[in-house]
Amino acid sequence: MAEQLCRETDLEDLTGELVRLGARKLIQELLEAEVTETLGRAPYERRDAGTDG
Repeated sequence: MAEQLCRETDLEDLTGELVRLGARKLIQELLEAEVTETLGRAPYERRDAGTDG
């Protein structure tokens, strides 16, 4: 009985961790897309010398 409870708890922990990681990745991708759209370029790219922003 105790082994079964441990397995269920591990499964719940694993499921929760997968949900957290998925949400984190989704938020990161949305933020990166927003930054790229706002800057008009990827955040790691240099801007043109003649432009502001």
